[in-house]
Amino acid sequence: MKQPIRQPKLSKKAQRAAAKAAKRRRPPGREGGSSFEAFIRLDKSALLMTILVYCVIHWMIRVFIAPVYTVEEASQLLFSQSFQLGYEARQPPMLAWLHWLATRGGVNPPAVFAVKYALLFAGLSFYYLAARNVLIRPGVSAAALGAWALTFQIGWAAHEDLLGGVALMAVLAIAFHAITRILTWRRRRDWAYLGLAIGIGLLTHHLFIVFPAAMLLAVVLSPFFRDAISPGRLLTALIVALLIYAPYAVWVATHIGSIGDAAREYAASWEIDSAWLERAGNAAAQLGRAMLEFSLPLLLFWMMLFWTLWLPVIYPLFPRRNTDEEPHELAWRRLFVRGALIGAAIYAISVVLGVQAYKPHWMMPVLFTLPIWLFAHVKRAGDFPVAIRAFGAVVVAFALLVIGGRFIEAQMEIAMCREGGCRPYTPVADWSAALREAGFTEGTIVGADIHLTGNLRAAFPRARVLDASASPEAYPPRRTRNACLIVWRDTSFDEARNIAIMPEELSSYLEKQLGVNLRDKGARGAIRRDLLQSEDKAATLYFQLNTASGQCG
Repeated sequence: MKQPIRQPKLSKKAQRAAAKAAKRRRPPGREGGSSFEAFIRLDKSALLMTILVYCVIHWMIRVFIAPVYTVEEASQLLFSQSFQLGYEARQPPMLAWLHWLATRGGVNPPAVFAVKYALLFAGLSFYYLAARNVLIRPGVSAAALGAWALTFQIGWAAHEDLLGGVALMAVLAIAFHAITRILTWRRRRDWAYLGLAIGIGLLTHHLFIVFPAAMLLAVVLSPFFRDAISPGRLLTALIVALLIYAPYAVWVATHIGSIGDAAREYAASWEIDSAWLERAGNAAAQLGRAMLEFSLPLLLFWMMLFWTLWLPVIYPLFPRRNTDEEPHELAWRRLFVRGALIGAAIYAISVVLGVQAYKPHWMMPVLFTLPIWLFAHVKRAGDFPVAIRAFGAVVVAFALLVIGGRFIEAQMEIAMCREGGCRPYTPVADWSAALREAGFTEGTIVGADIHLTGNLRAAFPRARVLDASASPEAYPPRRTRNACLIVWRDTSFDEARNIAIMPEELSSYLEKQLGVNLRDKGARGAIRRDLLQSEDKAATLYFQLNTASGQCG
């Protein structure tokens, strides 16, 4: 089946007639048969169901083996105490809104964990639909989808944490699907769809904008695709995106202090001096390393199984495999290369501006089209029946290994981690029970450890919980005057008094941001409990339980 490219414009009546004729020509019996037969044929419905089953299995594993919230989940639980147009300039509000919706019936782990796996399902599903628009053939489209299982960031790390990375993948996939529809069918309504995707993406992750900007610029530079863009259609997408993004933009404009906090953090880490060139070189190396890490081990398996595609380029002794390639197929491959290069150039600007560290999942806007680009080459070179089946077997094997590996890790990590770093095994329930025995049931909880405060927010749903990492404006206002509970884990000791002292960040936040009058910075209680699944490792929670003071209570 060939891709519908550059179709002549038809009247609505002619379009309906053509659609009916195409439906009559459709081969009978394709939708028949069992679900297993549909899976063997790699039907779209079967692949989407496979994605759903994959996400549900990992969601169930998470509920079963890891009841403690991760750092990113804890952060969103803190913000989701109230619905606001914005919480801080460093982080758009979409994830907090989703967690706010998920906790309307109470804060419970299955509902909170479901947010990430719903996003993962959306990301994988829309990516697969985009791959079908580009590659057409069921086999290579499914292979491009399965390629994500062979990237460490999505195949493994996404199940450990990476809530923001999974959300980024979801909105990138929706935007990518919209772009492929625009370039395939040239319909105006798909520009509105792209505007919707851009608006949601801007509300989800700041790095999102790199991908649509790079892809649209690449389309403008493509002789084959550039006629799909017109000022009017582009304006349609921008208007829809701005309407969606406008409430948060207004919030940012009226909370200049939040922008100032982020700007001060950046300014404190950037200066031009004699060592600037060395720092920029190190940052460029970090950027290249992050891109390589993001693409592994996918690239290694692809190069091993499809070596006849790249080895003849290095050693001309081997014959190159080529088939007749249609113009739109070549245009797609070149478009993806241009988009990736433009995205990399945008990231290179950040190197000059002084960014020193790059996380592998930040490379997603640059390398998002990599799996489809790889299998577009496979499609170009003809049939690879053995190699494509071997690739599918590797994908399935890795998916099963990850499922088993999560159970093994849950048993092994507790034996290998240090007491202070065993966050997945934090005894939150035991600490909460002890705090209730100490007299705290509702009021305000303040800490300077997102993982701690976010998990306590779940344990005390009637309490107002604040963390020193964000302005008090990001949290709901005080509704009653009750107890003020100050909590911390990492501590220093006053040797003379033999007492734990609260961290400076926490005490400063209490005094300057909340107006609390601290008479003493020492702990008035300590709760030591065994870590989950351990009898020889424990964790200690230090606290002060005070009467209401300032904005704490």
